[in-house]
Amino acid sequence: MKRKQIQWICLTGACMALLAGCGSVSGILKGTDSSQPQNSETPAAADDSELYSDETSDKIPAPPMETETGAWLPSHIERVYSERDPSVVIQGAIIDYFELPEDEWEETRYYYNYVNLDDDDDEEILALVVGPSFSGSGGSTALWLEPSDNMAVVQDFSLANNPILVTDDANGQGRGLIMERSGGGAEAETVLLTFDGKNYCSVSDAEPIEDVSAIEGTAILCDDLAADMQSGDFMTLAD
Repeated sequence: MKRKQIQWICLTGACMALLAGCGSVSGILKGTDSSQPQNSETPAAADDSELYSDETSDKIPAPPMETETGAWLPSHIERVYSERDPSVVIQGAIIDYFELPEDEWEETRYYYNYVNLDDDDDEEILALVVGPSFSGSGGSTALWLEPSDNMAVVQDFSLANNPILVTDDANGQGRGLIMERSGGGAEAETVLLTFDGKNYCSVSDAEPIEDVSAIEGTAILCDDLAADMQSGDFMTLAD
């Protein structure tokens, strides 16, 4: 009798061990541990929008905004964009003055405005020439052209930046030209080109102006050169 009881107990224990082992095998086959409680819900797939949450995007710095063309100009100053009609005469004057080879015409842009520099009855032209041979970190090249003299070049200005503020006050000689001077690692500053009765001083010799808020005049060549380059809205010497 006792032997039968012992055999029954051993048989029962073996069965229980076998069942426990089957549970473990079942859990392994399912990729889970049967000893841990199972969650019947399948985890939701990650939503792409979570990768671009407000919290995340706030930590990504926005690209720097470009400086507005002529941001230094007082708000009361009238701003004038350059002429949009190509001028064969101006193109020829630029090409001849600089003896520019034809293979550079296509990559050389130009902008121009009519302006009365010496307070007489005739208008002159201020042109800005932009291109590999005329532009650098300090600016581009400006020209004073005389239409009444077969578009002769009166003076050229290196390191010129647009826009150019032409003052109303001619001081009995010629109107002042104000522009921003920059480049060479120096901080940008606003300078005044004065007229001596024959020529203007150079951009590099011009005196800085601390405050332009009280100056009256008209800003010309107010075009956004970078935007024009991207849009293709510009004139070249090959037009």
